[in-house]
Amino acid sequence: MKKKLLALCQNLESLIGVSVSPIFPGSAESFYQQASSDRFCTICPYRQKNEFYTHLYGLNEAYRWNGHFIYYCPKAMTFVAVAVLDSNGSLGGGMIAGPIAMGDIQDIACYTDYPQVHEAMRKAPVMSTVQVRQLSELMSATANSLYYESFQKKRSYDQQKFLNSIYDMREKYMGEQEHYDYILSAESQLCELVKNQDRINSQDLINRLLGHIFFYHAGDLTDIKARTLELIVVISRSVIARGADVGEIFRYSTTYIQEIDRCESIDQLSRWLSEIINQFIAVSFDYLDAKHSDIVYKSMEYIRRNCLSRMTLEEIANEVHLSKSYLSSIFKHETGSSITEFINRSRVEHSKKLLSTTDLSLVDIANECCFGDQSYFSRVFKKYEGVSPKQYRAFRKKYS
Repeated sequence: MKKKLLALCQNLESLIGVSVSPIFPGSAESFYQQASSDRFCTICPYRQKNEFYTHLYGLNEAYRWNGHFIYYCPKAMTFVAVAVLDSNGSLGGGMIAGPIAMGDIQDIACYTDYPQVHEAMRKAPVMSTVQVRQLSELMSATANSLYYESFQKKRSYDQQKFLNSIYDMREKYMGEQEHYDYILSAESQLCELVKNQDRINSQDLINRLLGHIFFYHAGDLTDIKARTLELIVVISRSVIARGADVGEIFRYSTTYIQEIDRCESIDQLSRWLSEIINQFIAVSFDYLDAKHSDIVYKSMEYIRRNCLSRMTLEEIANEVHLSKSYLSSIFKHETGSSITEFINRSRVEHSKKLLSTTDLSLVDIANECCFGDQSYFSRVFKKYEGVSPKQYRAFRKKYS
């Protein structure tokens, strides 16, 4: 599978002129080995970057939806992820194409203060929104033509640890009151571990909880399913407290209720549950930062496209399907500035073009850029550029 996928990536890259790399869940080392050593991500100054998990987020979203997904990296470059399935219909791996400068490169490059990054952005392939969408559909159709007999064992979840937890419970059999006390205590502890981003101990505690549930109910599949769903609810709340999207988690939960009914044996249930736990762990620990970056830059793109109209925070939040308060929070965390500040900065960038290329009055430019009046326009402009609009125009004319 890996050889076929690598060959496909190489062929696509040669044809479309965009870097295309294979990616496999749980195999970061393989991804970095195959990726180009001079790729854009190696010079990215973003302090929280994790290149593999950013692309793993894109791959996971591609698997969830129509097999392909378009997303942004923390520096507003565009990537396309395409999922490749194994013979069982599970996520076997995928392809990542990018970086791509989607739209006007000036709108992207003007928001970085790093000359090296600025130059790399200008060298990236430039595509329109339509072309990027067409690329994702082409890659998806190509990936769907592949057939694989099998794929490597499932990632992350260690089945042996889970079995060992069941055996350990035999040595520590407890009465009904002790059982419920243990469950409540462990669930409370799990919430704290997830909140504190302690992935290793979270996974270990989940293993022990599952082992306890499976052993205590002595193989009664109906009781085990009921307790398992209760545990999933607890984990869901912990992940939401960590910052995962509420609507997304609820959609997961609805699917789980339908899927668990189809499990007809302990073995089948344990395999299914291991996948669910992995998904929650990934949402909480692996994909969250990447998802936030993607949402922020989708918001930024929407603001750039609409900065010459009187947009509201509610309109922006609706565009990315988040609440106003949650979007404001992650936007501030990711960019260091508020949405209002970014709107003003976008309007100032547009006003600079008008000051440099037209003879419009400052009043007209202030109105066109939605600043309301010339006085406010001048204050905001000087805040970001260090000079007044009039001084900026005189300087540009003198040296143009």
